[in-house]
Amino acid sequence: MRSDATVIVFCVPFSSIVRDEELERFDSELTAIADKDPSALLAIDFSQTFHISSRALGILAVTRKKLNKGGGRIVLFGTNPAIEKVMKVTHLDTLMPMVEDRTKAEELLRAEDGTVR
Repeated sequence: MRSDATVIVFCVPFSSIVRDEELERFDSELTAIADKDPSALLAIDFSQTFHISSRALGILAVTRKKLNKGGGRIVLFGTNPAIEKVMKVTHLDTLMPMVEDRTKAEELLRAEDGTVR
């Protein structure tokens, strides 16, 4: 277990990630995190977000790829049923696990084998 590892929590500040200005900010924030520390353990809080576009899914996938190369990981939490459905339909849920809350996200990220105890 990487109990001493720092988990970065990014709270999505939008109710939807569909408009250009939301997408640009989402992209720049996640890119900055991944570029600064490719080994980052990143928990993304979607509790205030109700809609997500395909472009936002692409941003998540690119960020996950950058972090994966550097030994980092992403876990999503606070997702609503609509976002969970989109993640499952696109099979992104197999690359970025979704859990119910921040505590479980941090536990999963710190676990060496990627499972919550």
